[in-house]
Amino acid sequence: MLDGAEKAVDAVAREKEKAKARDVFSTAGEVFGRLGERFPNHSLADRTTVLAGQCFMRAEAYVRATSAFAKVTENPNGDKEARPEGMFWAGEAYLKLADDKTASKGVDQPMLQAYRMFKRLTWDYPESKWAKYARGRLTEGPMAEMAAKDSQQ
Repeated sequence: MLDGAEKAVDAVAREKEKAKARDVFSTAGEVFGRLGERFPNHSLADRTTVLAGQCFMRAEAYVRATSAFAKVTENPNGDKEARPEGMFWAGEAYLKLADDKTASKGVDQPMLQAYRMFKRLTWDYPESKWAKYARGRLTEGPMAEMAAKDSQQ
C-alpha cells in the first residue's frame, strides 16, 4: 500500500494513497487488538496485540499504538517473548510522538517515556534481541543526553 504511494508522481495522488494505507493499517490494528481482547487466554493474544500496535504505528496513530503496547508490557503474566518486543515498539512509538508535536497531545513527555521504556527493557530482559536494539537506541542523540543526565542523578 505504501509502495503505491511512493510510486505516485502527483503529490495529490501520493497523499490519497498514503491516506488509504493509513485507513487500512488502522483497521488492521483494530482487528488485531480485538483478537487479544476477545481471546485473552489464547497463546497468541499478546502477539496479536503487539501486531495491533505496529499497525497503528504504520497508520501514524502513535497514541493508539502506545496504548496497545501498554496492554502487553503491563501484563506480568503475558507472553515472555511478546513483552520485550512490545516494550521496544512502545519506546519507538514514544519517539515518534516526540517528533510529532501535534500528535503528542495528551502524552506527557514522550521522549522521557521512550527513554524509560528502553531502559526498563534493558533491565527486565537484558538477554533479548529487543534489549540489544534498545541499548542501541539509548546511545543515539537525545536518548544519550537523557542517559547522561540520569547517570548524574
